[in-house]
Amino acid sequence: MRADELKSISTADVYKAEQLAGTITRTKLGCKFEYNSNYLQEVSTTGIAFNMRKSSSPYSIDGVNLPPFFAGLLPEGLRLTALVKQIKTSTDDLLSLLMAVGADCIGDVIAVPTGERNSSSLTWVEGEQLEKVDFYELFRKSIGLSNSNDELRHEPAVPGVQEKISVRRISLPVHGSKKGKAYILKLNPPEKPLLVENEYFFLSAAKACRIETNAASLIKDKNGNSGLLVERFDRIVQSKASDSPVLKVHQEDACQFLERYPADKYRISCLEIAAGIQKFAGAPVVENSKFMQLLAFSYITGNGDLHGKNISLRVNVVTDRIELTPAYDLLCTLPYGDRKMALKFEGKDESLNRKMFVTFGERFGIRAPATTAMLDELCKGMEPWIEQVKDIGFDQRRTADIQRVMRDRIQELRS
Repeated sequence: MRADELKSISTADVYKAEQLAGTITRTKLGCKFEYNSNYLQEVSTTGIAFNMRKSSSPYSIDGVNLPPFFAGLLPEGLRLTALVKQIKTSTDDLLSLLMAVGADCIGDVIAVPTGERNSSSLTWVEGEQLEKVDFYELFRKSIGLSNSNDELRHEPAVPGVQEKISVRRISLPVHGSKKGKAYILKLNPPEKPLLVENEYFFLSAAKACRIETNAASLIKDKNGNSGLLVERFDRIVQSKASDSPVLKVHQEDACQFLERYPADKYRISCLEIAAGIQKFAGAPVVENSKFMQLLAFSYITGNGDLHGKNISLRVNVVTDRIELTPAYDLLCTLPYGDRKMALKFEGKDESLNRKMFVTFGERFGIRAPATTAMLDELCKGMEPWIEQVKDIGFDQRRTADIQRVMRDRIQELRS
């Protein structure tokens, strides 16, 4: 099916963990999702989303043609802009956009045109071939752009979030050299230099501070361009003898588990996210402690892009408990003019302090000594990384700014 024919689709099949779960249907007012009767009767199956439990009644939405969970499966930034252009539709025609990418979404849920189980329009590249290609040419081809960086620079503005990094992200899916491995390759936007080097540095710092992160490595293409190859943690490679060599892991970002559309990713608060974690997590105190650690780390490092789609829950395939995913998209946004936190924490997006974290933690059952111990350990662990900021490659002025902010914020969280 051609891309511009996707907008004619009125129904889509939804699969959960490789099983047909139900159908999305356009309606005059919006859409509805209905579970398949066989799926409902299967004792071993679960709802397709935390807030969409198995039910014989349809989930109906007015005004939008996708429920929030499915809208959260769509890509963002340049890839979304390209999809709108290819399909020749509008940004609010969410079902048509999902049909272009729904065959391999984040997590274990896929959505494809009815009757087209193996439909996929994604462009994949083998990981072992990356050093032989031009990353930017590869990306342009994958989303149908011409062979020019001009189209990468002139993306239409998104009101209210022009300064945010997520608007300018460049990434594409990549197969690994081993069967079943899946990665995301991230590139430097032309006007955001050293973005991938920046992210790799702070992922390394987080890991050193005992924050679980996604596995990533810096690589170069044939022209010396940098890329960040990030291993997808929603895919687990199993034994070759297994019926399914790749296990898909259920994952929902904060917008999805709070039933909010992606446009709200900067509008939700840390309080709402923590309440969602408390509602769904198997060990809510443990997971909210991790969430606070991530918030504190992001504050120290000047990460102004920790929004609702950069915080996620997943189902642990061993314990079947819901937990925070490894941290991802960690970077410092100070060099790009973004100095405030993306989400409100105790009503503020700057000038955070120790008392605010203690108060926040106590609200969710985390005792003050545990919070202060976490902050002390994190501050101590981050001190050696201040000097190493120069290794990212920013000029002296930007490097000094990052170092100063990190020192000041460590002091704020200690007092």
